[in-house]
Amino acid sequence: MRVVEKIEKSKNKNIFLIMIGDGRTEIKILPLIFERYNGKNLISFCPWSPTLQPGAGFGILRALPLLSEGLQNFIIILDKEHLNNKKLSKIIKKKLEEINAIYENGFIKNLGEGALKVQCKIVENEINLFIAVNGSQKRIEECLSKLIQFETKIRVRSSKEIWKDIKNNNLNINKIIENAAIENIKKSFPNLNAILELIEKNDH
Repeated sequence: MRVVEKIEKSKNKNIFLIMIGDGRTEIKILPLIFERYNGKNLISFCPWSPTLQPGAGFGILRALPLLSEGLQNFIIILDKEHLNNKKLSKIIKKKLEEINAIYENGFIKNLGEGALKVQCKIVENEINLFIAVNGSQKRIEECLSKLIQFETKIRVRSSKEIWKDIKNNNLNINKIIENAAIENIKKSFPNLNAILELIEKNDH
C-alpha cells in the first residue's frame, strides 16, 4: 500500500481516505504501518480544514456526507476509549442514522471485536467504511508499546507519555516499524491488521 499526500476525487476501488480524530500518534505511525502491507492501493489522510473539522472520536463520521461526493472508500481509525464500553456495531448504526445514511440488513461485516466493514449509501453515494478500533483499554499507544517491546525488549509506557520513553531510550520509531516482523505488527495492531488484510486481498 502506498501513502500519498493528496488524492483526487475518484470512485476507484483502490483509493482510500484515512479519517482520524486528533491523534498525533496516528499521524506519525500509520503511514509506516500501511506501507508494510502489499497492494496497489493509494491511501491518503483526510485534509482537514476549518469547514471540515468533525472533532475526535465518532465525530469524524459527520464529515462523510461531504466527502462521499468524491470518494468511495474510507478507513476510520478510532481509539477504544471512544466506545465507552458499548458495542462498536451498535454505535456505528446510530451514528450513520444521524447523518441520514441508508443501509440494509447485513451491511456490517464483523472482522474482529473492534474491526468492521460497513457498506452504506450517503447522499445517494455508495461508500465502504473500514473501521478499526485501537488499544486494549484506551488508545493506539498501547498497540505501539506492544510492538516496541516485541522488537526491542524495551518496556515503554502505553499512555501518551510513550513519546518521552521513546526519546529517553533513544529509539527510532520509524526504523522499528520499517524493520519489524510483520507478525509482530499484526499481533500489536490486531484490528488495524484485520481491515488492512481485507483491503490487501481486494475483497471489498
